[in-house]
Amino acid sequence: MGVTIALVHQGAEEEAAPLFADHGLADVARVSDPDRALYRAFHLGRGGLREILAPSVVGRSALSVLAGNGFGRPVGDARQMPGVFTVHRSVVIEEFRHRTIADRPDYVAMARRAAAAR
Repeated sequence: MGVTIALVHQGAEEEAAPLFADHGLADVARVSDPDRALYRAFHLGRGGLREILAPSVVGRSALSVLAGNGFGRPVGDARQMPGVFTVHRSVVIEEFRHRTIADRPDYVAMARRAAAAR
């Protein structure tokens, strides 16, 4: 679609590389942001108990464990809420701000809309 993906994470790159590789994302551009400067720039706040322990989070976590994924050691601020943004020429054209850490935006639909906006 002509859309480039970049992932922002809080860990050191050498820590993050194996995780990205395990999920087929080794070749995706990424930015290590342990100080969370980009999170602040995009006005992504920190979650409370509702955002990190909601029933949907517990359910998704249980399904993940049943699928063979274990619990990893948190890297950075475990309460930092995520978000997904499509940016064109330095302008945010769409955003998805997670209400809980279990939210899953439709990444493909967002990429299609971003491609159409170019």
